[in-house]
Amino acid sequence: MSGRFRCLYAVCAASALAFIGFVGQAHSAEKVKWALIGDLSFRPHFKLVEKPFWTEILPRLSDGQIEPQLRGWDELGLKGPEVWHFIQQGTYAGGSTSMARNAGELPLNAGIDLAGLAPTPEDLNRILDAVYPGFARWNEERYNLKVLSFFPFPPQIALCRSELKSLVDLKGRKVRVTSTSQAVLMESLGATTVNVAFPEVQTALQTGVVDCALSSALAAYGQGWYESAKFIYPLAINWQIQMLLVNGDKWKQLDPKVRDRVTNEMPNFRQRSWAQNLQEINLGLACMTGDKQYGECTQGKPGNMKVIAVQAGDRELFNKALREKVVPRWAKQCGAECVKLWNETIGKVVGVEAPLS
Repeated sequence: MSGRFRCLYAVCAASALAFIGFVGQAHSAEKVKWALIGDLSFRPHFKLVEKPFWTEILPRLSDGQIEPQLRGWDELGLKGPEVWHFIQQGTYAGGSTSMARNAGELPLNAGIDLAGLAPTPEDLNRILDAVYPGFARWNEERYNLKVLSFFPFPPQIALCRSELKSLVDLKGRKVRVTSTSQAVLMESLGATTVNVAFPEVQTALQTGVVDCALSSALAAYGQGWYESAKFIYPLAINWQIQMLLVNGDKWKQLDPKVRDRVTNEMPNFRQRSWAQNLQEINLGLACMTGDKQYGECTQGKPGNMKVIAVQAGDRELFNKALREKVVPRWAKQCGAECVKLWNETIGKVVGVEAPLS
C-alpha cells in the first residue's frame, strides 16, 4: 500500500496483521529438544561425522530451533535392533542404525547389502544412488520415517589362515559368516559356513575351527586376528550400510525451509562419511599388514598379513552366485512389491533380476 492511511480501520488492520506475523514467527522459532540415538559411541564415525552433524550442523541449519541430545545406543544399554523401533515410534526424534540389524523383519534392508552385490566402493555408490528415492518413499509411506541418507562402514572381507589366490580357493574351507546372504554366497563358492561369536573368532582361527572369517580389517585388528590369519582377500563381500533417520512426525513439524536445508546438507554428510570410511579401510589394512602403502598403523603394533591381489574372474563368480543363489533366496522373504522395487533400481545397476514368486 502506498501513501498515507486514510482510515483508522486500515491502521488497526495493518497493526493486527503485523502482530499476527510476529506471533507466528515467535511460534516457529520455539526451541524443541530432540532426543537422538546414534551408533556405537566409540566408533570414529560417530565421533567425527555423526556427532558433529546432529549437535553442530543441525542446530545451525534450524537457526537454533533444534536442541539436540545425542547418545550412542551402547551408552543407553541397548543391543541395537531397538534403535529403528524407537525412532519409528517417536521415542527418539532421530538417529542412525545399521540396516542389517532389522533385516529379518525388514527384508528390503537386506536386499540393499546382499553379499556379492557391491565388490567396490564405486559399485556401492551406484547402487545407493539408484535405490535411495524408492527406499525413502517406502519408509515414509509404510513406517512414517524420513530416511535422510545412507552411509557405509568398512566392507566385510575374507581373512584366512592359509593362502588363497582367488575366491575359487574358498572351496572346501570353513568360513565364519555373519548373515544369511554371506552364508548363501560362501556355500555357492563351495565353502562350509560356520557361526562363531565375534569375540571367539581369534581362538577359532588359531585352533582351526575356521579357516577363514569375514569382517572389516579394522575390527579384526582390534581382536588380534592377525596372530592366526595370514592372508587378506580385499574384495568386498558386503558393506555395513547405515541409515540416517528422522521420525516422520518430527520431520513434518520442522519449518519447510529447515527441511530443505537439511536435505541439501546430505551430499556433504555422505561425502564426509565416505572420507572417514576410506580412511578406516586403509587404517585397517595398515594395521593388519604393516604395509606403508596404506599409511601408518596408529592403533598399536601392526601385524604381518599379506593382501592378495583381486582376480578379474571373481566379479563374475559374484554375479553368478547372485543370479543363481543369493538373490532368489532373498526374494522369497521380500514379497512382490519389495522385489519390484529392487528390480527397478538395484537390479538394473547390477544386471540381475530377482524372481517374483
